[in-house]
Amino acid sequence: MQVIGRLIAALSGAALLYGCASLVEPDSGAISGPGTAELDSFRLDGKVSWRAPDRRGRASLTWDEALGRTRMVISGPFGSGTAVLEEDLDGARLQLGDRIARDIDAGRLLERELGLRLPVRAARDWVLGRPSSKEAVVTMWEEGGQIGALEEAGWSVRFERYTLVEGFILPGRIEMKRGAYVVRFVATRWRPGRAEFAADG
Repeated sequence: MQVIGRLIAALSGAALLYGCASLVEPDSGAISGPGTAELDSFRLDGKVSWRAPDRRGRASLTWDEALGRTRMVISGPFGSGTAVLEEDLDGARLQLGDRIARDIDAGRLLERELGLRLPVRAARDWVLGRPSSKEAVVTMWEEGGQIGALEEAGWSVRFERYTLVEGFILPGRIEMKRGAYVVRFVATRWRPGRAEFAADG
């Protein structure tokens, strides 16, 4: 009976610790916290909107990402209907109709040509619910261990509507703020590990 009593006490203690685990803040120095996605590539469909004192816009977005290569097809608010942004180690290019613009930074190119201020290099990680650098400061955690909000590179980022997709816990809605500028992104379809790029050449 004493053995059984000790066993019950041990199990009860373990259950109590497990139940309290979600209330403990994860290590703030850890970049990959519980529930953050470790993805090398993805295809993501969604809606993006942005608002500033002097402008606003809304568009549909298909985003392919794989090992430092980015391709975004942005459709909706532009005169030609669709803009295609691509970035790799050689820089960024944006095609809007028959016109092609280039820059070494995709985020700067988007803002200059479309008025959409989006830090593309950092947002590659943000859309997965994780920080982009060690300089990021997590300001809120969800009960399940996912990041609820962070501050990074002058941006305040809020993550909502996490869902399980093919074994990955991914945010369904992200709000990014910098001063009076606000970008909101809503994911409509995640395809982890299935980036698609047009054939080179």
